[in-house]
Amino acid sequence: MRSRLARWFVRTAIVLAAVAAALATAGWAVLSLPQFGARMSGARLERAKANPQYREGRFTNLQPEAPTRLAALGDYIVRQFSGSEVREPPAPLPVMAVDKAALAAAPAPSGLRAFWIGHASTYGMSGSPTITLPAGFTAAPTPLAIQLVGKHLGEATLVRAGRTFQRETDWHRRHPLLRP
Repeated sequence: MRSRLARWFVRTAIVLAAVAAALATAGWAVLSLPQFGARMSGARLERAKANPQYREGRFTNLQPEAPTRLAALGDYIVRQFSGSEVREPPAPLPVMAVDKAALAAAPAPSGLRAFWIGHASTYGMSGSPTITLPAGFTAAPTPLAIQLVGKHLGEATLVRAGRTFQRETDWHRRHPLLRP
């Protein structure tokens, strides 16, 4: 009886390891597709190199978002709950009326890239599409964004709304001024 149970555990562990390996490989393969941020080249790479936050072939944050060492965890927790960061917009965000006809007539964007945004994952799991758009900066200068959530299978409407928002604003063209 005992050896039978042990064999069952070993077989189950092997099957679970194989499934985990298959999922990891599939995830890597999907996230390597050009739609998920192809390697930069040409004019796109030159724009990135002109950005002061692009160093040694990658973008870097001036202040890390999360602690990279266990010793920094305490400081990180204190900053999250009692820091002096701006935690709400300094002024009311403007409300813009959107013309439904202009939204419907907006051309499909070319070269659309998908990227992972962790806080949008709950909507993704529910089947509701989301789009996150740049909407300004704090005094820090930390970028602000708005996130729109659409109806199930309503991606086209969200992309048109995002295109219209970007056509009416210039936040997607602005970059934070970096302090030395």
